[in-house]
Amino acid sequence: MKVRKGSLIDKMFSIIATPILILRVPLSNLSNKIQFKMCKADSYKSFNLVYYNYSDSDNFMKITKQALDLIQNYDQRRYKRIEENLKTIAYIKKGVTYYDPYVKTCFVHNLPEYTSYLAATIVHEATHAYLFNKYFPYSKRIKMVHEKIATQEHNRFMKKMIMLTPGLSEEEKNEKIAKLDQHFQKLMQTKWWDAKKIKEKRSEYMKKLKQGGRG
Repeated sequence: MKVRKGSLIDKMFSIIATPILILRVPLSNLSNKIQFKMCKADSYKSFNLVYYNYSDSDNFMKITKQALDLIQNYDQRRYKRIEENLKTIAYIKKGVTYYDPYVKTCFVHNLPEYTSYLAATIVHEATHAYLFNKYFPYSKRIKMVHEKIATQEHNRFMKKMIMLTPGLSEEEKNEKIAKLDQHFQKLMQTKWWDAKKIKEKRSEYMKKLKQGGRG
């Protein structure tokens, strides 16, 4: 039977479908927006920097600005991609560092010791943002492909920094790059994107929170 546009059946379908589509938006979206209201916020260049009141939050502002400068100085192409696809970097501990497409935010869980590591992490998460914006979803079936592409971009950025680092001989550069390639192979074998492993990390963090405060 043909259903005419605007018919009773068509309207009924619309009434039923709308709540279903709304429910497909994760509750984490609402949770994140509530958390943002509890956070302090600043801006740097074209980015929003959001942070919870942790003991090292001031360091987050400093190291994140340095990391963004580092990317801009060493790799203009990737910096432009980050500007176009990533709007917010948030220091809100959630057990893991990840990109959330619903709030267009890179959530940083731990501050690394080195600025270059945070810079590479931003490159990684911004690659996820780029893929989402190109309608390449982070689905269960292709998570590994998503992570492989993002990690490759992470590594290419690191290699570029090594090649442009003054004072390193060609031999030293090649040695560092070889180690980076080995690290990439080992990292991909860990399958850190597996839902069970992520759940375990978040559960471990929640236990620490209960034992000794928010960090």
